[in-house]
Amino acid sequence: MWEDTDGQSVESNDRKSHSEERTRRSLLQTVGAGASALALGVGATSPASAAKAEETCASGEVIEVANSNWHVLNNKWGDPDATQCIWRHDDGRYGWDSDSTGAGINYPQTFCGGRPWGSDSGISELPTQRSNISEFELEWDISLNESGGDWNLAEEWWLLDGQPQANNPPIKYEVMLVLDWGSNLSHPMVQENVRTDKYGNQIDHWADYDHSEGWKFQIFRIAGGASSGQVDFTEIMDYMDSYFGVSDSLTLTGCEVGTEIWGGSISATFNTCDLTINGETYSSGS
Repeated sequence: MWEDTDGQSVESNDRKSHSEERTRRSLLQTVGAGASALALGVGATSPASAAKAEETCASGEVIEVANSNWHVLNNKWGDPDATQCIWRHDDGRYGWDSDSTGAGINYPQTFCGGRPWGSDSGISELPTQRSNISEFELEWDISLNESGGDWNLAEEWWLLDGQPQANNPPIKYEVMLVLDWGSNLSHPMVQENVRTDKYGNQIDHWADYDHSEGWKFQIFRIAGGASSGQVDFTEIMDYMDSYFGVSDSLTLTGCEVGTEIWGGSISATFNTCDLTINGETYSSGS
């Protein structure tokens, strides 16, 4: 166990139990055809190698950035023995270095708003009922350096039938939007081009899974992949409303952006990661 920033005890790595997570993430380890269309600057000098204003390599630790509106979480739920550190620079950039050469998957991340297991960055707009959301957008610019194994750059949000809680939160839907990914990652495509948002992103419904613990796990992707850009999440929300008949009374927790890596290493530098929710923008990065 570790202490969350509000002083309340939450489960190890502020995630589900390892057995739950391995069941959930085993869905992401499917190997097959897939591609990322953008170069990731592999081989370039990572900004993470420069002097850092703050750094921690302890599992479950948090670094607060952007006036505490975003929290960077050293999430080592799948491979606790991995060498993985989160950090921030004085100029506002932040990120992590993760060497996850084992079989498990880690998900170092930054989040704005709440998470199902109780941690919360403290913004007023999130968590909130689904019916209260009229605007939900992300702008990002993330430099990635990866080597070996497989990986993705993924945003997630969660819909709960109730409020976040440390143990067994009442999750109804886990929604992932894969922004970019490695060449070996694939899923059984549900349907391509289900929506095109106002920024011109083609959204594919990449997978429809039933989690072993009883919730729906939906994976979407930006066709072609994008390590920078803007996306309107309400297009996905509206699609899910029509596809599943999602209740407006469900609680949307917050926005998480991270990298999953297994069997290799990845460094991520967040130059920009801004969430706009109902007219309020929470900016982070340089």
